[in-house]
Amino acid sequence: MLPFDFWETEKRYLLAALVDHMTQAAIDGVRLVFGFDNELANRRAADWARQHTDDLLQLLGTTTQRVVGERIDEWIRRPESKIGDLVASLKEGLETSVARASTVAVTEVTRAYAEGNKIAFQEANIAEWRWQTNNDELVCPICGPLNQVVKPIGEVFDVFNGKPFTQPPAHPNCRCWVTPIVKAKQ
Repeated sequence: MLPFDFWETEKRYLLAALVDHMTQAAIDGVRLVFGFDNELANRRAADWARQHTDDLLQLLGTTTQRVVGERIDEWIRRPESKIGDLVASLKEGLETSVARASTVAVTEVTRAYAEGNKIAFQEANIAEWRWQTNNDELVCPICGPLNQVVKPIGEVFDVFNGKPFTQPPAHPNCRCWVTPIVKAKQ
C-alpha cells in the first residue's frame, strides 16, 4: 500500500496538470459562444486577485494579503506559467511550506478565475451558470452534489463551515469551476 504522502503529492501533480486545461477550456468556451476577448476576463481576474482579501489568508495569521494578490496577479498575466510556478513563488514570498503555498495557490486562483468569469459573464448579460467538478474520485462530499447544478449568478450554491458560497471555491483546495448558461435568443 502506498503511503498517504504519495497520494497528496500525486493529487498536486494532477491538479497542476488539470487547472490550466480546465481554465483554458472555460475561457475558450466563453470566447467561442460570445466572441468577447478572454484577455478581458483574465485582466479582471488578475485585478481582482491583487485586491482580494480572503478568509484563507486571514487564517494564515500573517500580513500576506498583498504578497499573495501580487503573486497571483503576476502569474495570471503570464499565460505560459504553470501552477507549480505560482506555488514556488508563494512558497518563497510567504516563507511557508509547499503544502500551504499549494493550498493558497489553488484556492485563490480558483477564486480569482471564478470572480473574473462572473464579471465577464455579467457584462455579456449571462444570468446563470453551472457548477462543474472533475467528477472523479478526488471530488469532495461538499462539491460532488453540486456538479451540474445551475443557479443564477450570485445565488448561494451551499454552505461550508457556516458560510454560504455563491461560486468556487467552496473550500480550500477546491478544484471546481463554473460555466455560463446561454439562453437562445427568442
